[in-house]
Amino acid sequence: MRALTYLLLIKIKNGLIQFVKSPVKLIYTIFMVACLTIVLISSSATNAHMTQEYLNREYLIGGILAVYALIFYLTVNSGFNTGATIFKMPDINLLFVSPYHPRTLLIYGVIQQLGTLLISGVFLVFQYAWLNDAFGVTPIDMLFIMIGYVLVIFVAQLLSMIIYCVTNDNDVLKKILKVVVYLPILAFVAYYLIIALLNDSLSVQILADVGSSKVAVWLPVFGWITNLIKGILLSDAIAIAIGGVVTVVTVVVVIVLLFVVRMDYYEDVLQTTEATYAAVTAAKEGRVQEAAPRNVKKGKLGI
Repeated sequence: MRALTYLLLIKIKNGLIQFVKSPVKLIYTIFMVACLTIVLISSSATNAHMTQEYLNREYLIGGILAVYALIFYLTVNSGFNTGATIFKMPDINLLFVSPYHPRTLLIYGVIQQLGTLLISGVFLVFQYAWLNDAFGVTPIDMLFIMIGYVLVIFVAQLLSMIIYCVTNDNDVLKKILKVVVYLPILAFVAYYLIIALLNDSLSVQILADVGSSKVAVWLPVFGWITNLIKGILLSDAIAIAIGGVVTVVTVVVVIVLLFVVRMDYYEDVLQTTEATYAAVTAAKEGRVQEAAPRNVKKGKLGI
């Protein structure tokens, strides 16, 4: 494990060195940091010189739930197709042939992926200006919204990997899990439509009420995490306690499942990582046909 810890630290060190030695990356990083700073300073300065009434934060919570749900299902759905992977091609070529236990390498992959997701969530900071103007969101609130976003993707990717490993050779189980995964969101949409029909309206207010209701915050994974963010935004100690406990338990259970369900994941991860790497490389080089999905259903009469 010491060698893998050393490898992670060396990756971080080399990444920083590349930023310093590459003028393009350095300029891009400085530009992004400057933009983020301007966004934060301008929003704070504007609010310091004006008093305004903010919109109901239930609208914001409903929007957060929608974004988290979209990201969650887009990620988990890959588990029913090619699967998700938390490894990269260098990991496959170097680490998978090393004398490490698969469980140790899995921990390494999880930590590496979590660091990548933390960086990818920075783009949400650019939404701070209008969120601050409309809902009075503070930098701390924005930080927790980003953390929630990262947690949703992190858990969704691990679930996608588990689903792929379990259902790769079992079409019946794949159909059953699809029903289990998509039934909650379909039931929630049906619940929203029923409420809308009873009120003879599809207004944003009803969508916000449903999105921030007690029904929504108990939707699997993304609803639980939204409940935690809701508690923070509304200063609700009960929601923070319940959402925090359920979120922590969810992350722990998913990681444990990843270790317990199937340990011979090398072949599945190898296939998925190669497919992802080939698609990304083909897209960069302009080979659109090779970047297309591998499995295309032709039906009885062809495409």
